[in-house]
Amino acid sequence: MADNILRNDVEVTFKTFLEGVYAGRSKPFREAAFRIGYGIFRGGSTLLSSIVRAVHPDNRDPDRDKEMRERCSEWLSRDVDDPKKRGPRDIGFARPVNAWLRRRYLERVGRDAGVAFDNSDISKLYGGAGMEGMEMGHDGSSKEPHMGHLFAAATLVPDGNLVPKPLYVELQRGKHAPLELLKRAVAEVMEAAQNRPIGIVDREGDAAEFLWWNIERGHRMVVRVQHMDRDVAGTGEGVAEALSREAWRPVRLRRLDGSWQPARVRHRVGHVARTDKPKKAERSEYRAVLMVESRFDDRSLYFYMTLPEEELADAEKLRARAEQAAQLYMNRWQIEISFLRVKQDYGLEKARVRTFARLENLLALCYLCHVFTHFVLPEAERYGRIVKVLKDNFREVCLRANVLLGHVRTVLDMKTVRYITGRPRGRRRRDASPPTYFQTTLRLAF
Repeated sequence: MADNILRNDVEVTFKTFLEGVYAGRSKPFREAAFRIGYGIFRGGSTLLSSIVRAVHPDNRDPDRDKEMRERCSEWLSRDVDDPKKRGPRDIGFARPVNAWLRRRYLERVGRDAGVAFDNSDISKLYGGAGMEGMEMGHDGSSKEPHMGHLFAAATLVPDGNLVPKPLYVELQRGKHAPLELLKRAVAEVMEAAQNRPIGIVDREGDAAEFLWWNIERGHRMVVRVQHMDRDVAGTGEGVAEALSREAWRPVRLRRLDGSWQPARVRHRVGHVARTDKPKKAERSEYRAVLMVESRFDDRSLYFYMTLPEEELADAEKLRARAEQAAQLYMNRWQIEISFLRVKQDYGLEKARVRTFARLENLLALCYLCHVFTHFVLPEAERYGRIVKVLKDNFREVCLRANVLLGHVRTVLDMKTVRYITGRPRGRRRRDASPPTYFQTTLRLAF
């Protein structure tokens, strides 16, 4: 496929990456994963016609083009290691992805690292009810009801990166039971990481059932409050009123761009009643949680934080945990950025597939392309030569497409920039980390 130095370097690097993800699978399986995955990465689309054109740009034979599209469709529909298996769980490309993410990133997550959990959806106008397993539900992007499927994801934030690092992804049929889908993601990640990280969940995790479930399993979670009228203090007051008598403490929260946000935080211990109490129980059971209010820009955000009992009895630790909860929730927005990048960079929601199996495989390959772009490629052996080719051809690229403005805007949004003069520079140490994606963007723009 390659006919210049850049294509060769990118193809070899991408193929080596997929060899690691699908190690142990058959050669035809790995070749199929490479052709479809590389087509998505290069073409930026999940349409089969776009994938085929990206992999075989010089093909002009309509019959050959149709044959390759049908072959890609067949690869996406079943496990190519065993053509006789066509069940919904016999899907080749999706199953190994979480196992690879677990080995590569999840098992190395450190103590108190922030991991954001959230549900998103793949909603489609094309196909409607004719697509297998789709259900009507709310679409987060358009704010209108659409047919589609839900998927849950977990990302490590911020881990010193401007791009959140994916740890887990699961697509389910339809849009029912979103809380159960979220609980499966939390259970998988927390078990693999041995409860070291702190989870971050938006308003959908406010249910008492979800809070109790996390407390009983020893998960430390930061959950944004949705039901403000819940009596957590035992006084008949809502969450805001229960916190209103606590003293404020000034803090500084770190934003994504590196700047500091002045804020105020206050906290107190509250109790959440169990909603599924046994029938013979004479009274409701309660579990203690830390309640936190974070206020900045004339707006207050309220959170629950589930903690071990020994920490809930330590006043000094609670002060630190309250500030940590406010910071972690600010970091949570990065998972939304992750959803945006995966969907837009690879045209995920424009996929025209009829079966759930094909969509699940495409989602897995899109996530692998995302991981490759932001985390694998910058660490690759050939990355330096790839950057040099891009830099040497940047002027010609700008003449062909309107990309210069995008690069300039990216650099304008950065708090600090690097400008290397013509003075002699020492050689970089061998163990120095390679430049990040955003540092590369800066070099290209200047």
